[in-house]
Amino acid sequence: MNDRDDPAQTQRQDFYLKALKLHGSVDVIEEGYYASWAKESVMTVEAAGTRTPSVMRDPNRRLSWSPGLRVRRNGEGMMFATVRKREEKGSDVNVATHLLADVLQGHVDAAIVISNDSDLALPIRIAREHVPIGLINPGRKPLAGALKGIASDGVGRHWWRRLNPSDLQQCQLPDPVEGIAKPSTW
Repeated sequence: MNDRDDPAQTQRQDFYLKALKLHGSVDVIEEGYYASWAKESVMTVEAAGTRTPSVMRDPNRRLSWSPGLRVRRNGEGMMFATVRKREEKGSDVNVATHLLADVLQGHVDAAIVISNDSDLALPIRIAREHVPIGLINPGRKPLAGALKGIASDGVGRHWWRRLNPSDLQQCQLPDPVEGIAKPSTW
């Protein structure tokens, strides 16, 4: 699920997934895919009260256009720019499907979901009716409101936590894993 414009990224991910399998750290790897498309959008000035980038606040700085940026004006003076949108697809559906399959088939007594994706609200709510769910927020933003719940919902004993950098440091794979070394850029 990588940017096809960065083949090295795909290679690094392939090494990582292979190391996870060789180390025995995963049972299943279910990949989504990467979608990229062009979209035309109206160029706007942010409304009062919103954060304005510092480059816009400094009258002595000039904005420059990215090479290849296509801008057009319509008859009403509006400017449009074509931008490339990139988005991962399928990951949330894959997580939800495996979570519900494992819970409803009785393969797990509890589950931990590492996500702050509100698209997972319904499957997590359903899973909480059957097993305790631990929810770990991997980002800096507050927990998505749709993922909040009450520890006693459903079967109870649910919990929430934010992942911090020291958690990641403590859970690193050994280096190397069966001949696969961690890239120097990691």
